[in-house]
Amino acid sequence: MAILVSLLSLLFVAAQGAAVFATAYVVLRAFKIRHWLAKIAAIALSYVAWIAATVGGYFLTGGDGSFMKGFAVVMMLCLTALVSSLGYLLGWLLWPKLRGGGRLLAS
Repeated sequence: MAILVSLLSLLFVAAQGAAVFATAYVVLRAFKIRHWLAKIAAIALSYVAWIAATVGGYFLTGGDGSFMKGFAVVMMLCLTALVSSLGYLLGWLLWPKLRGGGRLLAS
């Protein structure tokens, strides 16, 4: 049972990062931007939007900001989204090199 809970938790964390990555990817693709600095900025802005939605949802559902009344869970969601988003960002930046042939930080 513990393994199942761990796998589901890992899947949830990966899904958070995937949502942040997908938002950044779609925006950059819509504007036809491929530079690596733009990828970092897009992930950062997408992460900020994700955090705003998470914290906003917490307060809209009646959260009062008390650490022991649920805000600790929100903070943990923000931290796991950050870690997962950084993983997706590294993969996005290093993909051309891993695919073979591209520069390390290809635009």
